Amino acid sequence: MPERDATAVALAELYLKRWRLEAAFQTLTVSLNCEPNALGYPPAAPFAFSVAAGCYNLLGAMLGAVAAAHGEEEAAKVSSYRVAEELAMTYRGMDIAAAEQD
Repeated sequence: MPERDATAVALAELYLKRWRLEAAFQTLTVSLNCEPNALGYPPAAPFAFSVAAGCYNLLGAMLGAVAAAHGEEEAAKVSSYRVAEELAMTYRGMDIAAAEQD
């Protein structure tokens, strides 16, 4: 953006976009656990981040589907943390209930 176009409004809009990214990375870090506690395995970090980023895209698609079906207000009520927690619990239950070969 040329210097002459750097108005207060343009800067405020850019700052709002920054906070959208910050919120996305908070969801990746807290809800989707993209920072594994595996200091001895540095290659695991990019893999964990990639998996979390893919899950974040799926979360966005799910929230878009909720918004399309029920409206933006209902989509705003959905907690990313609770969705990730529910998926993790379902996986744990399936891991216990399903046989190893399945």
